[in-house]
Amino acid sequence: MTPMHSDDAAIRARLAAIVDSSHDAILAKDTAGTVTAWNPAAERLYGYTADEMVGRSVSLIIPEELIGESDFILAEVVAGRSVPPYDTERVTKSGARVPVSIAVSPVRDTNGTVVGASTIARDMSARLAAEAERAWTAMLIRQSADGIVALDETGVISTWNPAAEELFGYSEREALGRRPEDVVHADDPADQFEVSESVRAGRTRRYEAVRRHRDGHELIVQISIAPLDGPGQRHRGAVVSIRDVTAARRAETLATEAQLRETALVRELEQTRRLESVGQLAGGIAHDFNNLLGVILNLAAFVAEDLPAGSQTREDAEEIGLAAKRAATLTRQLLIFSRRDIVEPEVFDPGALVSGLHSFLTRALGENVDLEVSADDELWSVSMDRGQLEQIVVNLAINGRDAMPSGGRLIVETRNTVVDEEFAKARVGLSPGNYVTLTVSDTGSGMDAEVLARAFEPFFTTKPEGQGTGLGLSTVYGIAAQVGGRVALYSEPGRGTAVHVHLPATLTRPERTEQSEAPAPGGRGERILVVEDAADVRSITERILRKAGYDVTACCGADEALEILAGTRSVDLVLTDVVMPGRPGTELVELIRARDPGTRVLFMSGYSNKMLTDEVLQHPASKFIEKPFTADQLRRKVLELLGTPANGEHDPRV
Repeated sequence: MTPMHSDDAAIRARLAAIVDSSHDAILAKDTAGTVTAWNPAAERLYGYTADEMVGRSVSLIIPEELIGESDFILAEVVAGRSVPPYDTERVTKSGARVPVSIAVSPVRDTNGTVVGASTIARDMSARLAAEAERAWTAMLIRQSADGIVALDETGVISTWNPAAEELFGYSEREALGRRPEDVVHADDPADQFEVSESVRAGRTRRYEAVRRHRDGHELIVQISIAPLDGPGQRHRGAVVSIRDVTAARRAETLATEAQLRETALVRELEQTRRLESVGQLAGGIAHDFNNLLGVILNLAAFVAEDLPAGSQTREDAEEIGLAAKRAATLTRQLLIFSRRDIVEPEVFDPGALVSGLHSFLTRALGENVDLEVSADDELWSVSMDRGQLEQIVVNLAINGRDAMPSGGRLIVETRNTVVDEEFAKARVGLSPGNYVTLTVSDTGSGMDAEVLARAFEPFFTTKPEGQGTGLGLSTVYGIAAQVGGRVALYSEPGRGTAVHVHLPATLTRPERTEQSEAPAPGGRGERILVVEDAADVRSITERILRKAGYDVTACCGADEALEILAGTRSVDLVLTDVVMPGRPGTELVELIRARDPGTRVLFMSGYSNKMLTDEVLQHPASKFIEKPFTADQLRRKVLELLGTPANGEHDPRV
């Protein structure tokens, strides 16, 4: 026997220590299958101590039906071949079966002769349990009746179960790798913003919303967004659960209206109806009041014309006209609140418009609110309807006032904003470009996170019953979205609120609308048919046009106008009210143009009730004049229509 060198002994000792400290079960056996070594991990895995196993057959831990497999493996090793890891089972001392991954290698003596085998076994219970749990979870996701959608940290869809396929009409293949707003069709960009923010900030969110199927039909869904956190990594994404509650909500609505008249939902519906009634009343009052103002305004002008310059009586008549104009401005505000003004996009200076509202806002806010209005120098222009921007400013100002019942400070600012790619990426619905940003901030009570998350929802309000409709911010958001803008809301309890409305800017300068002080030139006997149901307005209009040199025929309604046109030669222009008893002015014009498509038409109204469509307003032979109008304004509008004869030559009067 060769004496053991001290270095060999040290190596063997280290190897033995490694074997003993291994987490894997390591055993050695001779060519007959008798155990010759058994490490502590083997004791823990199989339940037998080394004293119990060394000298005994390894078959003690092998299931009976796997003995043949074990003999085959041992034969391979005796032949000098290693067996790579394979999955199998072993039996513990208690009789329990344990799944293991086993690798077997031959053991050779110093002469290279195979004298046995070493077996390394790894307990696979935890891994298999985890795999089973993952498979179970995957099965639950696939079989869930709710749509399950997982988003990665960039907000891209990584999981899309069959229920989501059925809910939205997109297959898993079509949905994976896309952003949720591309396939779930959120109509409200604010809602898309909330989803992205939930992914970014790891915020849990539960709410109901309206979605659209691929084929266009609407769904009412319950949405739950929860963060996905990985090992050592927060906010890896989010999981979104979506439940279709359309049928349930519709059934609840029907049951509520029929049986539960005093529930919160019914109160909201009734509040909406009251709001609509108030809007109709306001619009009707404005229409009738504008008719009266038109009479007052023009009669005052007629009286002033016949009085000597500088006389007190003439000055009084002119003052009556100025008062009528100021009253017309007030009715314009009434039409803004009732949302019955015509949407007429134009390029204008938003800073000048906001500054022009200063006195109106001062009265509306009351004495205990300090109002500050400011604008950037060289402010860019915007292209939208003036009335819509006025409505945005007024709504936000009133909201700010209501948040400061004991008084405070309200600041209205307009400034130029350049949105770059990085800024736009962090804000859903905002594209890079130039914007005019309107900011309305207050020092009021502010909002907590829960209220802030629902602030843009229609009908949601924290005001006492009867003091708010919940439509202010949603209306602002809708107007901004309509013109391609975006609204951002920032608020903290006790620290006030700031609303930023980003409106697309245009480098086009506003057209100057200043009119020459010289009166508009008169007519040359052109035939004008005036259709107006209000006798006093009809009389004033007829008088203005006759005095301007036109041949005027007047009537009180559409049917009479059609009779006149049927019994006479064609007229050069039809001046008609929009809202009249019987046939409205739009229907009258349709009938006239069916016979003579080129008929020039000047519509007039104290409010439109949105009866004038874009198609009507954009007709090359159509224009609109808002009541009340002055004699000069009417003459100029008529000239705009009559100034270009049928032969295309320009009339030198215009």
